[in-house]
Amino acid sequence: MTTLTTYQQKALRLDKHIALTANAGSGKTFVLAQRFLKIILDEKIPIKKIVAITFTDKAAGELYNKISKQIETELIGEVDLSKKYRLKKIREQLVSANISTIHSFCLNVLKEFAPEANLDASFLPIDKETSNEILDLAVEESFKEIIIDSEKSTSLKNCVRIIGSKSNLIKQLKLLVNKRRSFLKMKSDFLEKSIQELNDYQKNLFDKYYDSIFLHDENTLVKRISVFNYDVASSNPKNKYSDQISELLERLDQQSLSKIGRLQTYQELFKVMLTGKFQIRQQGYAPKELIESHLELNEILSEQASIISKFDLANPELTIQNYSKFIKDITIVLDSVISKYSLMKKEKGFIDFEDILLFTEKVLEHEEVIQKLKEKYSYIMIDEFQDTNEIQINIFLPILENLNKGNLFVVGDEKQSIYMFREAEIGIFNETKKMISEIDGKENLLNLPHSFRLSKEIAFFSNQLFSNLFRNYDSSFNEVQYNELVFFDKGDNPNSKIEVLISNQTEEEFYTQPELICSKIAELINEKKVELNQIAILCRKRIDFTDLEKELIKEQIPYTIIGGRGFYQRQLVLDLYNYLSFLINQNNDSALLAVLRSPFYSIDDSLIFLLSFQKGNNLFEKLKASASINSDMEKVIAILQDHIDFVSQNRLSELLRKIFNDTAYTSVIINRINSKQELANIDKLFEVVQSYINQGFRSLYDFVNYLNESILLSEDEGQAEVSASENSIKIMTIHQSKGLEFDAVFLYNLQTKFNLTNVKAKDIDFDKEFGFISKIPLDNYFEEYKSPINISVYGNIIKRKEVAEQKRLLYVAVTRAAKYLFLCYDDNGKISEDSFAGMLKSVFPSLSSFSPIKLDGSLKKMFKKNDSFDEVDIPISIDIETYTKAEDQKLILSGEKSLENKFEINTEKLIDKSKGEVITASQYAVYRNCPVKYQLIYELGINEISEMLPSKVNYEYYDNDTPQTGSERGTIVHHLLAYETLKENLKQTAESKFKSSDFVIEESVRLVENYYSSEIYNSLLKSGNHYNEYEIYSEFEDIYLHGYIDKLIIDNSRGILVDYKTDNINESHIISKIELYKNQLMFYAKMIFDRFPKINDVEIKLIFLNDLTKSYSEVVKRDSNALNELENNLKKLIHSVRERKYNFNKLNCGNCQFFINKKCIKENQINEKYSTV
Repeated sequence: MTTLTTYQQKALRLDKHIALTANAGSGKTFVLAQRFLKIILDEKIPIKKIVAITFTDKAAGELYNKISKQIETELIGEVDLSKKYRLKKIREQLVSANISTIHSFCLNVLKEFAPEANLDASFLPIDKETSNEILDLAVEESFKEIIIDSEKSTSLKNCVRIIGSKSNLIKQLKLLVNKRRSFLKMKSDFLEKSIQELNDYQKNLFDKYYDSIFLHDENTLVKRISVFNYDVASSNPKNKYSDQISELLERLDQQSLSKIGRLQTYQELFKVMLTGKFQIRQQGYAPKELIESHLELNEILSEQASIISKFDLANPELTIQNYSKFIKDITIVLDSVISKYSLMKKEKGFIDFEDILLFTEKVLEHEEVIQKLKEKYSYIMIDEFQDTNEIQINIFLPILENLNKGNLFVVGDEKQSIYMFREAEIGIFNETKKMISEIDGKENLLNLPHSFRLSKEIAFFSNQLFSNLFRNYDSSFNEVQYNELVFFDKGDNPNSKIEVLISNQTEEEFYTQPELICSKIAELINEKKVELNQIAILCRKRIDFTDLEKELIKEQIPYTIIGGRGFYQRQLVLDLYNYLSFLINQNNDSALLAVLRSPFYSIDDSLIFLLSFQKGNNLFEKLKASASINSDMEKVIAILQDHIDFVSQNRLSELLRKIFNDTAYTSVIINRINSKQELANIDKLFEVVQSYINQGFRSLYDFVNYLNESILLSEDEGQAEVSASENSIKIMTIHQSKGLEFDAVFLYNLQTKFNLTNVKAKDIDFDKEFGFISKIPLDNYFEEYKSPINISVYGNIIKRKEVAEQKRLLYVAVTRAAKYLFLCYDDNGKISEDSFAGMLKSVFPSLSSFSPIKLDGSLKKMFKKNDSFDEVDIPISIDIETYTKAEDQKLILSGEKSLENKFEINTEKLIDKSKGEVITASQYAVYRNCPVKYQLIYELGINEISEMLPSKVNYEYYDNDTPQTGSERGTIVHHLLAYETLKENLKQTAESKFKSSDFVIEESVRLVENYYSSEIYNSLLKSGNHYNEYEIYSEFEDIYLHGYIDKLIIDNSRGILVDYKTDNINESHIISKIELYKNQLMFYAKMIFDRFPKINDVEIKLIFLNDLTKSYSEVVKRDSNALNELENNLKKLIHSVRERKYNFNKLNCGNCQFFINKKCIKENQINEKYSTV
């Protein structure tokens, strides 16, 4: 079993509630997995009595995999048969474990208690798009009803006037509906309270948070001002301001002065004492020498004055009065909209994302529901607890009888709480710690201080930076205490470095950040310090990606954007929008012009210019007229006309498929540096189309309008996900990097100023304590809008909370780096304090002069000593260099040579004689299909292209299928069959294990159910020993054969090889499909003969689950000629690979994804960068 540190061992106690604070890279997921397994083994309880809640579906999958691997590790080392049997049972049951996000958990609760939740038993969760459509209708209908109600109509008109327009009011209302939980709790107070009571409510909030206005103790501040003013009066008795200041200070000493009066006095005081830039006044007041001797006071006054000056105190009573009226009006309107929205959802049996938690919280008010859940769940574990909120903890506390029953384990890191914009409440962690401390003692508030991830240099740098940034923390502003990282010494002593890359824009000529970064990436790769896929560039905003992409493309550095937004704004979508717009309106010249210039046809601008001289009423007619003088144009016209004719068939998905198959779009983008992302986006585009079609009664015209709206409005739609394992650098936001680690990390655009919240006129937000957040006019709607005093206080508090969160965001960014950290920013001499670069400069002042940083100190180190761990303090010194210039070097990827190197051309034929390669069944089948296809996929790296390109073969699925759903269905079916899931458990297992649509789940279950009921299945049940997902190796000459067999049955001297296929094969393709798959099965059969000498014959069974009547079976003898032929083909494959000689098999071109524009892409020579093609 893996050795645990002392800190980790304490976290595995099961008799007490535990709150665990886990530093970055401390292995908290490992601890969660260990604890999960320990509960099952030690407590001997059913696996379903444990709940593990994670922040994302991806984190749930990672935890599930960790537990699975730990079970396998335990099984290998376990000799006790009873324990081994127990572990095997746990492994089987793991698929039904409650490991999920909070929303998935709540959905299961609601499904079980739908009547108690006042929901339809068949309720359906809806996506954002559907909820927006219903919400739009709800707003429209509620406005119609309000306008005919004399009392409510006045409120609506007042709101429109204050917010500025009906359209903006609708926008604000929709935002508020999505934050409705807090409003619903306060609604009755707003409706029932009188205007005077609401006035008092606002004043009480101001009084409660008055002290938060001051950065330092108010009394101390007044005394320091008094001392300074006395010194000024003493040194310059004739100055004209000290007497006024003394009078104002005396006023502040009056106990009867209200808090509003005090702020008004401070505003007067600062106006007299300070300049317009909030510096102590020199002219006519304080001598320069005296000011210079009080620099700290000058800084404090500057900060304090900038806060107090923002309060609107000209007529605070009237502002509060008007704001109370606005609260009444907006409450009436918002309540009507929410009521209508709820009714419309209920009529359709829908619940939206917010409802999932709201209904769960509500249903837990039923005592019988709580009792059943208490019996059902005994252990609750919650990951990333720093990002939870009030409603989430309110869901679990009743199940645990407020920690008087069951067991709660929460783990997180306050320093990594970065989701306040999603209503995460860092204070919940502190409140839960307090509850656990009161019930089970402070000894159950644990820490994991060590970091297995960070090098000692980065751990030390982090401690130096954040112990300064987090000092003097105030938890009321979400500021947190810094727990220093403990470096874990793995004994490998990796090279590690921290550098600052500065685009020095004070010089006439300077290097940009992207140039500096690309140069440094080239250095890291060329010197083999890190792998390309172990480099990440982290940004605060997605808008930063654009300049990076341009430079990376220019420098030919492969990159992948992780979770990039703006899918509908990508050129791909714009190109398709133009194409479809032209097809439905051939007079749309601008659309056709864009199509001709796009990768669909790549027509040169000079040729397009010549079109303008042709005859015709529109561009398409001129294009037709040009056919006689340009044969290439003739082909383009034929394709366009064919697509125009196809529009009338109203088969949208087929039209898209036809467009991409007939044109050169995919051929062009394959050769781009970010082709993986673009191809994945094409795949997603087909999914978008299919999803749109599934909504019913939608035409091409509707879809074009939908695309237009999405391009204009849907900026947050994510691009298609690309595998993170691709050999390319990763670009992502800091938020997306959370939980990840990389050998080298570049933090980009650190000079960007934080976008801190400002209470704006004509915007409305909502806070669970302050209520509605906005500004209002005083006397008429055309004057400057004002904030009431309580809202000004809120603005100050929220800004301090946001600055605290930005510090934590920087901590997350820095601690993603394991070995190399690069801090990058522009410096024009005016870097804002409210930026990451400003924070760095506040701790390391030498950066202001572009000077290196030298850090000395000590670091706590943990290391393994025999079977235990020890800790020591070690001295450490690091030098952090700053760079403003980029080295002139280009990236040289493995296998490529620099063009600058001198070389001789050797004309002798080179044959790769390497041994020990592994050939898989898939590789063999592809080679048999076409050697050139094998070369394109396995040698040139255009792998998995068949899953990304819209090809004829890929779309032989159900009518509702996309490549994604077809792949998902295959995965689910194979999983259910591999684990021989019982018929009655099929749907539950599929739903708990896979996050697929209801359609995919139902179809997958249907296929397996039909198979279980078939004669084929029943006959197989009666045969020999069964092995599912059987991994098999075999040696052939100097290579190895490898594969996974869906089911292998050994029955004495006979073997049965079963391969499941979920394709929906039509009659015209059945023979070619069987031949394709038969190559794989013969490959497996050979390995079975090699592996099992006693077997004389193997029956190969190809089972088409969607149509069992098309299933194929053949018996192969050990001495079969087919096996001899297979061996000869294997030898040909090996020879071809080593000589890099591949021939076309043109018989199979028709169904090949690389056959575009009636030519193989190899023939088109679009991959010119590959010398082997």
